Amino acid sequence: MLLKLFKNDQAVPPFQAIAGERVYIRPPEKRDGAEWIAVKTRNHAFLKPWSPTRAMANIDREGYLNRLATYQEDWKDDRAYAFFIFRDDTDELIGGLSLNNVVRGAAQSVTAGYWLDESHTRQGFMTEAVLLACQFAFRTIKLHRVEAGTLPENIASQRVLNNCGFMLEGYRRKYLKIAGEWRDHLIFSLLSDEFISLGGTVS
Repeated sequence: MLLKLFKNDQAVPPFQAIAGERVYIRPPEKRDGAEWIAVKTRNHAFLKPWSPTRAMANIDREGYLNRLATYQEDWKDDRAYAFFIFRDDTDELIGGLSLNNVVRGAAQSVTAGYWLDESHTRQGFMTEAVLLACQFAFRTIKLHRVEAGTLPENIASQRVLNNCGFMLEGYRRKYLKIAGEWRDHLIFSLLSDEFISLGGTVS
């Protein structure tokens, strides 16, 4: 499956786009600010029920530049890796995806989070983007485990994780503050050897 999905099946150097069949992901850049503001503003009501409160605040130029500085520092220090998702045919920004809270040492793990423009949901774009991010996690930064949490009622997000080969591990109480309230989450994970079994190789 993954060998067909990725245009470049090798490890991906930092700051380079990772291309799939219909989308590509790359780190945010300063030039993306206006488009990011437009997409996030248009999708405010759609994203609010599923998003941490902080993610919905300061959707303006200053907020974007502050985020961009944090993204770049986190990337440099191996703390987190942020990507934007673009359609391959139009180069339109349609969402975002991040690998947060990198843990090295014995764990070698990271937590994934993602969002998508409402008009691009239910078309397989997010499934492809998550697989591209897993390629980066396992092949480029050599992690062992990618974890993701969803609200119990977020069936669409759970479908994405299932489609990517993630396994349901359990239930975490009051895990994240979503829309101003501490909410329980279902926890899913994918391991590097499971990613290999989907058709990839980790060198």
